[in-house]
Amino acid sequence: KFCRKFGIDWGWWIYGMVFQQELLLRLLMGQALYWRWYSDHFRCTAVHTTTTTTTTTTNTTN
Repeated sequence: KFCRKFGIDWGWWIYGMVFQQELLLRLLMGQALYWRWYSDHFRCTAVHTTTTTTTTTTNTTN
């Protein structure tokens, strides 16, 4: 009886650990994807802003 109960508890503990790990992994993966998108977006915005500024400066000089 004790062994069986312990086995069930152990099984649930392992399941919980695996589930938590998967959840954490998904969260980290999500964060990584989000940060990659964010950095790409930021880079594009920065490049666009720089290009716009340069164009404006050139036009003013001319």
